[in-house]
Amino acid sequence: MYSRSFGPTDKRDGSWLSGISAVVVVEEGPSGSANILRYELDTTGFAPDEYQVAISGITVPALLDTATFTLLPAG
Repeated sequence: MYSRSFGPTDKRDGSWLSGISAVVVVEEGPSGSANILRYELDTTGFAPDEYQVAISGITVPALLDTATFTLLPAG
């Protein structure tokens, strides 16, 4: 997962996020349905922005997908 606006910044700027990675277990979905992938993300300290999530398989290397979400300012 990474911020879509990530790019070069001033070294003195302390508000940056280069990305996060995690390994999750895929749960078998209901009969005839897709499997389920869940990950709870603590966004404390994240800047309001658009974030991209990249999903890839370890045991199923052909699996590659992305999703995007927008984190809005608190309030």
